[in-house]
Amino acid sequence: MVFKAKLHDDIVSHGGITLKAKRDFGWFGNCGIKIYMKDQPAFSFYISGWTNRISKVENNLDFPFELINSNEAVSGDDRFRLNINRSYLFTGNYGELEVNGHTVAKLRLKQRLFGIELTMQPANDQLNDETKLKSAILILANIVHLDGSI
Repeated sequence: MVFKAKLHDDIVSHGGITLKAKRDFGWFGNCGIKIYMKDQPAFSFYISGWTNRISKVENNLDFPFELINSNEAVSGDDRFRLNINRSYLFTGNYGELEVNGHTVAKLRLKQRLFGIELTMQPANDQLNDETKLKSAILILANIVHLDGSI
């Protein structure tokens, strides 16, 4: 999956599942995010720029999904976590995605002139569509401010 974000524009993901995240920026880095799948609202939340706290969650998915913060999420018995490489600006290696403690994907970041492009490369090609969707929502929560829009 590839996630593309431009300054003050929507974030779009392609590759298996197509999502569009509309961002509504507020004061002090606060941001409301509405995620659409096939032009239908799928998931929305509000993220605090100061504390990274998630609130005002609206889940329109067919399964339970809870964002703990921009790096962690829980869905049923599954725990999703993003481990971010702090030197990603120099290496392009943004981090890894873990599900239940097992690395399932690597994340590569490319800086663009007015935005970013993040690629999720699965460790194996056996990720089902539901796992991809849950992973994509967590990644979208994590990269909301990454393109420098605030």
